[in-house]
Amino acid sequence: MHAVAEHAQSNPGKLAFYLVLATILSIGMLIVTTIVMNRYGFKEALTAGILCGFRNVGLGLALVGDMIGSELAPYVGVSMLPIFIAPFVIRMMTLSSPRLDLSRA
Repeated sequence: MHAVAEHAQSNPGKLAFYLVLATILSIGMLIVTTIVMNRYGFKEALTAGILCGFRNVGLGLALVGDMIGSELAPYVGVSMLPIFIAPFVIRMMTLSSPRLDLSRA
């Protein structure tokens, strides 16, 4: 995204803050949703947590287009990093912990 590249050059600190914020919000929603939905089983709870925590805000940006402010576009661009990295991290967690191995569920 063009806005992310501009902010990376002009204000990298703010871009790093957006990345940390997006990652914390994503992981927080994953944890909260998994805890709330745990009564339906761990596999279902984790699935719901992944859906809530790692939603694609880029789709929302595509819908509103130029109506958003100049500060929201870099956040949306940076918030996609946790979305794309999450499957890899979750897969590594399930490989390293037999309790989290969802392929047997």
